[in-house]
Amino acid sequence: MDPLYSFEIARPVLTAMALFQSDDESRFVLNNTQFEIVSNDLTLAATCGRRLAVHHDIILGDNLLTPPPDSASFCIDLRGVAKLPKVKGERGRMLIVSAFEKHAEITCDKYKFKADFCETPFPKWRGVIPTADPVAVTHFNVNYELLSSFGDASKVLDKE
Repeated sequence: MDPLYSFEIARPVLTAMALFQSDDESRFVLNNTQFEIVSNDLTLAATCGRRLAVHHDIILGDNLLTPPPDSASFCIDLRGVAKLPKVKGERGRMLIVSAFEKHAEITCDKYKFKADFCETPFPKWRGVIPTADPVAVTHFNVNYELLSSFGDASKVLDKE
């Protein structure tokens, strides 16, 4: 079966976003990362209920393998991405995300990770980001390679 649409994204981005998902099974809606595509703009959002991570990206023609509709959105659990074997070189750095009718597949070289879509809507995270003065939101560049290298250490520190 062919995917509805697919695109490439850097592996460290998905690994880092998985760190911000909840791992509490009683809060299963937060155990996902939301993917939202509008035109060629990709937004990923993940939260554990205390921390919020948002990543904006533009899917250019080189990274767009199968064109998406004008807008698309789905939520999947990214924690399994860390289990994909690491492949050396450029083939291992970029992952292919393919969206199907009821699931997504994340591919690294010849390895695949399948995640079913979460049927429950993701929380409306845009409303928690202040947009007016005097509260300023700090936007900063993230070193995703470094952040993803921490792995579960960040969750251990967070629980302390």
